[in-house]
Amino acid sequence: MAAFAPSYVLVFALSCPLRYILTRSWLHAGYHLTGATAGPALLSLPYAFALVGWVPGVLALLLGAGISFYSYYILITIVEHFESQGKRFVCFRSLADHIMGKRWSLFFIAPLQFVICYVTVIAAVLVGGVCMKEIYMLYNPDGPLKLYQFISLFGVMTAVLAQTPSFHSLRHVNFLSILLCLGYSLCATCGSIIGGLSADASAKVYTVKGDLIHKTFGVFGSLAIIATSFGNPIIVEIQVYLQPAFDVLETHVADVNKGRYSIRNLAPRVVGRTFFVGSASFFAAMLPFFGDINALMGALGYTPLVFVFPIIFSIIVYRPSKMGFTYWFHVLLIVCFSILTVLGSLAAVGQLSLDAHKYRLFADNIMSM
Repeated sequence: MAAFAPSYVLVFALSCPLRYILTRSWLHAGYHLTGATAGPALLSLPYAFALVGWVPGVLALLLGAGISFYSYYILITIVEHFESQGKRFVCFRSLADHIMGKRWSLFFIAPLQFVICYVTVIAAVLVGGVCMKEIYMLYNPDGPLKLYQFISLFGVMTAVLAQTPSFHSLRHVNFLSILLCLGYSLCATCGSIIGGLSADASAKVYTVKGDLIHKTFGVFGSLAIIATSFGNPIIVEIQVYLQPAFDVLETHVADVNKGRYSIRNLAPRVVGRTFFVGSASFFAAMLPFFGDINALMGALGYTPLVFVFPIIFSIIVYRPSKMGFTYWFHVLLIVCFSILTVLGSLAAVGQLSLDAHKYRLFADNIMSM
């Protein structure tokens, strides 16, 4: 399962005309997007399957792959349509500005993108801290260090990486992350097979646990997590380290007459980026609810941006006939995924509330991973 998403994105990356957004070559586009998908959301898929069951989980994963493929294809055709008219758009936000108008885009697209970028940092720092603690516990099982301390340490490392001028500057880090992800996927797959076939393996129970409320929250939460797994590659400029948000905010405080590395421009950039990453790390340490955070991010951000707005763009640009199949198929997708956005968001908030009653702030173990 873990190997599915990276290969899916790599195929898209090699055919994506938006490759110039944050990259400089086909190779860079491939592993930027692969690294984006093979991230924290991918680690939540086992949790999502536990909430919804194996058969519905696999079906939802395949459905998400198919519809996100279609949405991606629509974005490609729209960009190529405008390029044929001499209009070139290099990011999702500028495309939305042109199609929806800057006011509507500012109201709908910008907040969703910022929330996604910010929550992605929370999830990434949380995962990094958990992994560091697990390694620490292997060599020092009775050690005094707590989870929030490892999260804080990883947050410092992330804040350092956040100072890079652009996402392209992290291409070598991303390439290394792909190699590590492939290694993790191989180890997890082989370990699961060996463990499952072992004579000492525990009994396998695939039933969905919990009462009706937990099951209801779990179903919509799992769908939101699956949506998150397909979210990063389709909105190409949304990556970790809040780079898109930095670019937007820093244009309002930078002095164009000064150099990028002048004290006038460097000081606010360092302070602003450190503050954003630091605050995200604080929330990660305070509320270590990994699966719930991914569910909220998927429902509130990725679902509308991946499965709703590209379809809306298609209707606005191409104006299909209301008597044809395409129009009503698109309307059906918009309605279904808009409902899923609302229900998924409510379920994620509800699950967070239920889990918060079981855990104290700055807990030493992670919830829902």
